[in-house]
Amino acid sequence: MDKKICSECGVANENDYTYCKNCGAPLVKSGPKPEFIGDAAENKADAGSFDTNANTGGYTPPYGTPNYGEANYWPYNTYTSYAIDGVPAEDVAFFVGKKSADVMPKFMKMEITHSKVSWCWPAAILGFIFGPLGAAIWFFYRKMYKIALILLAAGTVLSFTTAALTYNVGTQDMKGIFESISEGDADALLEAFRSIEAGETALTLLASGINELANLAVCILCGLFGFYAYKNHCVRSIKGFIQNGIDQRYYRMGLASLGGVSGGMMAVGIISMIVIENIVSTVINIFFAI
Repeated sequence: MDKKICSECGVANENDYTYCKNCGAPLVKSGPKPEFIGDAAENKADAGSFDTNANTGGYTPPYGTPNYGEANYWPYNTYTSYAIDGVPAEDVAFFVGKKSADVMPKFMKMEITHSKVSWCWPAAILGFIFGPLGAAIWFFYRKMYKIALILLAAGTVLSFTTAALTYNVGTQDMKGIFESISEGDADALLEAFRSIEAGETALTLLASGINELANLAVCILCGLFGFYAYKNHCVRSIKGFIQNGIDQRYYRMGLASLGGVSGGMMAVGIISMIVIENIVSTVINIFFAI
């Protein structure tokens, strides 16, 4: 596949890159400027451009260089000379939001080493404790909804499998406990609790093994590739955002709104996990009762 050689630094870039992944300089000449509608037509002069400014890697942000009270207003100026998969790293940092100080070094390391691996503790821990349903919470939080839904589907299948394998034993144990309580028989109640400990069968052991292996697999996969998936999500979202011809006056505001995190969607992930577990329990009980 042909490579695009940067005229500024000489680094070879992928053919579909618009900006150099090393210095952020444009790899091709800009085409016709996008047409703006309404009031935005008066702000064509505010659109982003490229120059030889070393501080920005040849990239002048479309929103300009704000300066409030003659202060240096560049909260992400550490990344102004770099690019992530052809997108200026500064734009990626604004997209990530407040946690960019933790996330961007991982992105930069993956970019420099051409690696897909960078350990993601939040996704790994949630996956290890709660399995696919738990790992989905982090992806919801980071607005990666497609991966989150895939994990929810996988978690649902896993929950149905383990619930079906353990149905008979669990049902008999709970039935004995309820009966002993309703009859006020303390000896029967103690015996029912002892039966839970001694009630392991080959199926319950199999279900436990499947569950533990699945949780471990989710922990490892999400831990290793969680940030790689997030990096790709950021790059795709930013490129799509630019192609939509957004009013350049609101470019930075748009990046922050499009990216960042969502506490509401994290709550959706938690609620989904609880609802799925309850639905699985209800469906299994109805199915075996028929």
